[in-house]
Amino acid sequence: MKRIFKSVLAVASVLLLMTSCTSKFEDMNVSPNSPSAGNVDPKFEFQYAVSRSISYRNTYQSGEQITIATFCEYDANSTQSASDYHMTNQDVSHAWDQPYTCLTNLNNIIRTYADKDNTNSNVGYMAMVWKVWTMLRVTDFFGDIPYTEAASAEATLPKYDTQKEVYNAMFSQLDEAVAGLQNGKGNIGSYDLIYKGDAKKWIKFANTLRLRMALRIYDADKTLATKEAEKALNAGIISSADEEAMMTMGDESNSDYSWNPLYYGRGSSHSTVHMCQSYYNIMTNLGGIDWPTASSDVAKNSNVRAEVINAVEHPAKVDPRGLVHFGVVGERGNVDASKLGHWRGSEPGWASSSTLGGEFLYGSTDNDQNYSAIGPFYYATAARPWPIIKYAEACFLKAIAAERGISGAGEAKTNYENGIKADMAYLGFTGKVVDDYIASKDANVNGTSVNWDNHNGANDTAMDKIITQKWIAGFIENAYEAWSDHRQYHKPVLIPFAHVTADFQRTPADVTNNTPNAYIKRGFYPAGEQTTNGENLQEAISRLGGSDNIQKNVWWDVD
Repeated sequence: MKRIFKSVLAVASVLLLMTSCTSKFEDMNVSPNSPSAGNVDPKFEFQYAVSRSISYRNTYQSGEQITIATFCEYDANSTQSASDYHMTNQDVSHAWDQPYTCLTNLNNIIRTYADKDNTNSNVGYMAMVWKVWTMLRVTDFFGDIPYTEAASAEATLPKYDTQKEVYNAMFSQLDEAVAGLQNGKGNIGSYDLIYKGDAKKWIKFANTLRLRMALRIYDADKTLATKEAEKALNAGIISSADEEAMMTMGDESNSDYSWNPLYYGRGSSHSTVHMCQSYYNIMTNLGGIDWPTASSDVAKNSNVRAEVINAVEHPAKVDPRGLVHFGVVGERGNVDASKLGHWRGSEPGWASSSTLGGEFLYGSTDNDQNYSAIGPFYYATAARPWPIIKYAEACFLKAIAAERGISGAGEAKTNYENGIKADMAYLGFTGKVVDDYIASKDANVNGTSVNWDNHNGANDTAMDKIITQKWIAGFIENAYEAWSDHRQYHKPVLIPFAHVTADFQRTPADVTNNTPNAYIKRGFYPAGEQTTNGENLQEAISRLGGSDNIQKNVWWDVD
């Protein structure tokens, strides 16, 4: 199937799969076999496109867990993971096909309804913002991609825009969307899975997305980055938990296509996120909070469970969010008796890409289930909203902007501490434990501490603190952003994979000195693109030096 050239609007899927959010389908009277601009109620098409833009059902494991979450080192050595940087064509196709399928729907809505005089103009502008969010992940994964001509009414073989051109086009579309939403018409209510049709919140979301993009390109184009960041800050970004972008998910009674994707894999050790040693190193001792006893302040948070409090083996002090992120060994799957009750992570880079049984080499044959698995906060309910951009991230983006000297960002320290408080509150931590955490000068394994004014060594700069906290707050749903941050800033401190695929070139010094060359830089293009759009694909590959290499930097990654 031609991925980005053939319309794949599945109106019937809307009827069958999106009952989680509404059952008001009686007013839809169109043929599912001949959708065209204007003959599909936009609220159905928009709901479908938004719901399919994130990984859903079992696509989460293949589309994010075993690639993106592994690259940013939340997860390690899961079954079938790319833990030696060997990705399959299926892995990269998930990162490509799903967004381009949704792009067809989004462009159809934009062409038909993004008009200030149109009765449904707001949904057109919302689709424009969502298009940017969706395709930003694609360009940051691959680099150059078809964008300006992709899924258009004219081009059958769209060109590959350079990543710089993609970013420029996205900035322009955010301009148009924000202006349109300010004067737009129509409200699709609950069919909008993010903001229930609230145009003002969509504007805040668009501005926050602009700030995220501007800071991403700062090292590649400081002038443009500063201009766009200031525009976002002056217009107003997400400023409270009430404004953060969260996707509504379906409850237990509804189709599993609309469940939280981590919930879908709740009963399978095969698709469980397991703790990486990098995560353990970052969280251990950070914030100076003692591992909780049953009567401690931390234990009063209902998200911290008795199994974790009573862990057999654990660090003496830990970032308390880690107790919600990951449980102890033995809560899920079949494990060695000697590992029961341990809170532990595994060194990344030991999984065999061809292994299907959950085993990997880690000194000797071991099992990923002998390491801590993701906690039930993330998979206990089908309807837990899926974070798109949390308030905490907005705070950390402002902190980065302030550190960059960008006007309108406010004080870096205030934004940084607000980000910590926001993410702590998201997981149920408030009061003294948060204050003690923010005041702590205790450093983690890498030498990074929380206290803003405390600086002890190369890994305890202001930017180390901000990016480390942003990485923690992004667990696990914002792995795309965490991986992009590490490529750009080389923070927080991660661990070079113990083993890499044979065609991944690195030197012993890259590993010893933990250089950027020790890490993957991008994904390779799906094989089907050679068949469907080979000439334009080859032009994009020529800009990589003639080889579709996962060690080539994308445009904004300058070192």
